[in-house]
Amino acid sequence: LYDAGIRQLDDELGIFFAWLQNGGWLKDTLVVVTSDHGEEFLDHARLLHGETHYDEVMQVPLIMFGAGVPRGVRIATPVSIVDIGPTVLGVLNEEPIEGIDGHDLRALWDAPQSEQARFFEQRAILSETGPEMEDNLRSVRKGRHKLIVNVASDEQELFDLMDDPGETRNIAPDHPELVAVLVKELESLTGRGLGTERAPPMSQELRDRLQALGYAVPDEG
Repeated sequence: LYDAGIRQLDDELGIFFAWLQNGGWLKDTLVVVTSDHGEEFLDHARLLHGETHYDEVMQVPLIMFGAGVPRGVRIATPVSIVDIGPTVLGVLNEEPIEGIDGHDLRALWDAPQSEQARFFEQRAILSETGPEMEDNLRSVRKGRHKLIVNVASDEQELFDLMDDPGETRNIAPDHPELVAVLVKELESLTGRGLGTERAPPMSQELRDRLQALGYAVPDEG
């Protein structure tokens, strides 16, 4: 069923792009294809998403096509979906928004590999589930390392993604100093400590809209 869903989306996008092409609009259109999360199919004994921060859930495609975007360029440097806004503004020659999160990725398109690697090593990338999730996970990736923190249980997992891309060996107990450094990065990125917190109650209107989209919205106790 999941494969069928992918095929259906691919077919629908083909129809949409053909419509743009036939109307003469594609040459003036910036196309960005991405996703909010991946899916886990028993990679870490879990299904779907929302319960882990391993790379099968965190890694998503980011494909850009259109005027101002170089053809055939593939960037191996990990980036974040918060970079999409600044990059789109840059491609469209619009003024950047002051104080916005993210980077204009055009700087990487023509950058040598060494400069891309330097950007990667210096940057911390944040991921987090919302406080309405039971475990309230947060993670930060910097260079070859990723730290995952379960705010509810205070459990910490540290992985060396270069030596262990499958995230099978938690090395947090062996590297407390590195864990402390990455915790500070997390606190800096979120602008707050790592204490537990809960989302404010949802309005009935928001609950109805989410349910109309097919989401299961549990009753609040």
